[in-house]
Amino acid sequence: FDETENTSPSPNPKTETNDAALRRGYQPQNGKSSTALPDRNVTTMEMSTAKGRLSGRKKLQKVLLTPSPTNEKVMSLGASHFRNKRTEAMVDPIIATNRKAFFGSINADIVNDGRKKPKFFLHIGPSKTATTTIQKDLVEMFKLRVLQQDNYAYWGRYGGKARHKGIKIEPLRKLFENDCQNDLNFFLWRYNRTQDESVSGTNIGGSSGNVTTPLEVPECIVDAKAVLDVLRLDQTSLIASDEAHSYFGRFVTYMGVYRNPNFFSNMHAIFEGWDVVIVIAYRRMFEWMLSCVKETNAKIGLYEKYTMHRWPAERGLPMQQPWPQARDWTSGQDSTHFAINGTLTDSYMYMDGSTQMWREGGFEVRFLNVHAKRHITQQLVCDIIEDAPKSCKYLEGRSENPVHNSRDMQWYIYNQIIYAGASRYIIGKGVQREKTRIQATDELVQYHQTVLNKTIADLPLACPTDDDLDSLLNASLRMEEEWMPQWYASPQAQEAHRSSFRRLAYDKLEFCSIDTKRLFEGVKIWTGLLEALNETSSGGSDGRSQRDWSIHYGWDHFRTTTYPNR
Repeated sequence: FDETENTSPSPNPKTETNDAALRRGYQPQNGKSSTALPDRNVTTMEMSTAKGRLSGRKKLQKVLLTPSPTNEKVMSLGASHFRNKRTEAMVDPIIATNRKAFFGSINADIVNDGRKKPKFFLHIGPSKTATTTIQKDLVEMFKLRVLQQDNYAYWGRYGGKARHKGIKIEPLRKLFENDCQNDLNFFLWRYNRTQDESVSGTNIGGSSGNVTTPLEVPECIVDAKAVLDVLRLDQTSLIASDEAHSYFGRFVTYMGVYRNPNFFSNMHAIFEGWDVVIVIAYRRMFEWMLSCVKETNAKIGLYEKYTMHRWPAERGLPMQQPWPQARDWTSGQDSTHFAINGTLTDSYMYMDGSTQMWREGGFEVRFLNVHAKRHITQQLVCDIIEDAPKSCKYLEGRSENPVHNSRDMQWYIYNQIIYAGASRYIIGKGVQREKTRIQATDELVQYHQTVLNKTIADLPLACPTDDDLDSLLNASLRMEEEWMPQWYASPQAQEAHRSSFRRLAYDKLEFCSIDTKRLFEGVKIWTGLLEALNETSSGGSDGRSQRDWSIHYGWDHFRTTTYPNR
């Protein structure tokens, strides 16, 4: 990714021209914008100037502020005041006024230089909508310099320390962090365009008299603007992809950046001179919820450092159950509690919440469709981006990579059995020392499905009722109709939606959980459980055992999937 290494010295803001200074974000000493740049290729000197500013990590020129009754209190409080999300200072109109003044001055050359606007496509997921596929495809094309042929750069997941012309693109990440946004808010609150006056007032330290207070533009803004300047001067657009922009914490936690009332206005100002498009992927809601549960169980359950991998005696935890999770997520309890109009899981926001948030913030939003016949990366590069013909041709001409099949929800039912057996001391400490919980689960799957030739339908299960499942299906259909109306109205779209739901809910029983109370009834040792697994509700192979292993429907039966306290 490292195309060139920059060795040029950092320019001196006191001696460089106003034109070069504005490229770096400095304000001209006279407070006026520079002459518009002609429409021409960026020169080596201009590129070196922008790169040198970033590599030298020089800050913007100090801006002198005039204390006033409006901002005197905030000036005395300091930047930490803006780390408090509950402060009324965040929505004070002075921030909007000063934002316009400050960014109007440093963006003046961008607006008037006659260059074609570069584009910024920000793909934000959400997770579990083929994000990894898209990201690895983009990384591949960037490494092979296919994207560069279309004047695009890539920044995001799996991209490492991506560079363009020797400049790291990574500083843009801080724009999406609350600390950077709050530092910018504090700067804008105190910003005053009068640079050559001194008036009576009180400075930050509390002393009075004729004072001026110096303030530096936040470093994160300096670095990000420098990256954007380099890309713009080189007429290079940017594709970014990171599902972290749809993570739960950005919407609802105390420090969630989307809850910052100035975030979207700040981003409009920072990206002035760019065409910004937010790209969000659609996946049927019920499929997405199941996939979220699977990922939580897989990531937390398969790695030794996490508690869901471990045995109960090692402070291990049971796997998450799909239906209790889906039931809570569709009830809207979390959304209501956090005043967020969207569908939340424990970790992610569904596409409805992300779409509303970015649209209300004034940004264009376009959609990818996981269920469309066209490959999802081709949808992005060929259909949404549109001006990347070489990259599109590359994608259309290559062979498809095989899809990796992750564990299905049935595997986690067997893991529940293993955990419950260890919790009841039916699986001894010797076995737990010799095998991992994952290895024991794999052996149980092999025994039950291959040796006994049975499926999870032969186990005592707790499943949601038909009415419960219908409610989930209808909610999923409504979501598709609202956010993907053209796709919803297309031939066979609704039938494909219903068919997929029937396969997962009724054929594969993926919303069901193991009823451990009935499964372990009368079982004292592990061999006794293995014998019980060969029995059915009508009796065992010898016709003597009578067990009720029929499916029990309804919410109350999910309580029997709990485990004894250790």
